[in-house]
Amino acid sequence: MFKARKYKDLIVLKPLLAAMTILEKSYHRQFSRILKDPVFCYDDRGEDILKTFAIKVELSGESTENILKIYYLKKHFPDISLFIQTNP
Repeated sequence: MFKARKYKDLIVLKPLLAAMTILEKSYHRQFSRILKDPVFCYDDRGEDILKTFAIKVELSGESTENILKIYYLKKHFPDISLFIQTNP
């Protein structure tokens, strides 16, 4: 975001993401008795995750987001063995 000079987006989205995380945790506590879902942790640094896959931090887009999603899916559900990505 810094290289693309999207400072306004960063100023707006960072607090919004923090607020959503707090709200999600509070709702998860309320519904965890019913859902019986474990609390997942998403606190690994994105830079470190992308470095594992030899992807530069400067790259952004759907592919980068998919790599992060796959990383956390494998972390939280280690039994997953196949991912299929389709394009329209």
